Amino acid sequence: MQSYFGDYRQAKKVEKHGKEALRVWESQIKYSKTLSPSLQAVMLDGVEKLNIDYDEIWIWENDEGLSPAEKRKYKGKNDIYKLYWKQNQVQACTIQKYYLGDPFTGQKLSKPSHKIWNIYSRDFILRKLD
Repeated sequence: MQSYFGDYRQAKKVEKHGKEALRVWESQIKYSKTLSPSLQAVMLDGVEKLNIDYDEIWIWENDEGLSPAEKRKYKGKNDIYKLYWKQNQVQACTIQKYYLGDPFTGQKLSKPSHKIWNIYSRDFILRKLD
C-alpha cells in the first residue's frame, strides 16, 4: 500500500492484539507551539493523543531516496511509520522521528531514540485517502 502515509509494500507486519494509548512526545508538542501558526499546522496536523485497539501493526522505516550506503549508515535512525489495524480496518497511523536531543530545551538525550511526532486517527486517514 503506497499512500499519503507512506509506502507499506515492504512493511514489517506484526500480528499482535493489544490496546495502546498513543501520545505525541511532550517535548515535540511544546516545541511545535513555539513556531509560527503555519508551521504548527504542519507539525501537529493529527492529534496529540489517541486510545486504540489493534490486532496488527504495519511498520515501515522510511529510507526512500537514500543510497545503499546511506541506508546501511542510517538504519534504525530513519522515520518510522506505523499503521495500526483492527479486523482489517485501519485504526491509526503514527510517525516516529529519531531524536538526539530535546527539541524544546535543546538538551541532549541520555539515549537517542524514536519518539512519536504525529498521530493520525482513522477518520483523518480515511479523509486523506478519499
